Amino acid sequence: MIAEIIFYKSTGIRKFFMVFDKEEYQESIARLSEREKEMKCLYKVQDIINHNYGIDDFLMQICKHIWGGWQYPIITRVKITFENKTYREKGWEESEWMHSADIVVDDKVSGLIQVYYTEARPLISDSPFLPEEQKLLNTIAAKVSGYIFNLKLKRTLAALSEKNKPDQAGSKKINGLL
Repeated sequence: MIAEIIFYKSTGIRKFFMVFDKEEYQESIARLSEREKEMKCLYKVQDIINHNYGIDDFLMQICKHIWGGWQYPIITRVKITFENKTYREKGWEESEWMHSADIVVDDKVSGLIQVYYTEARPLISDSPFLPEEQKLLNTIAAKVSGYIFNLKLKRTLAALSEKNKPDQAGSKKINGLL
């Protein structure tokens, strides 16, 4: 296929011709479609972050909404484990086709996000998941980690602020000493 690209400038018209192989063109469109799904997934994660959920609701929302970023969204399921609690939608069984990323809060692994395919799919470098999907999962895990860190930081600051408020007599309570 030959595509003609025409640039109009005040000095005249310039024409460029590009040669496309139909199969290569279709593969490029398919790759771009996958990147679009991944971007939409990241936008959804940011929307969930902006909603300011508590930790439990936040992690459940992530489970419910990130499946669309994967190559086979219909058979994609998500499980999150965080501080000995598990978040997942009901009605599916774990499979051998899984990849994961750690949730790291305060330089400590506090949880894990696991993405499963519930059916077999062709292997790409010994995995049914695209390399870009692992990058996507790592990015989501980093965003989840940052959100949880910020929630915990806010709680800590609120607790410290409450401890340092003056009591009714006007003196400050400092670590229960006054």
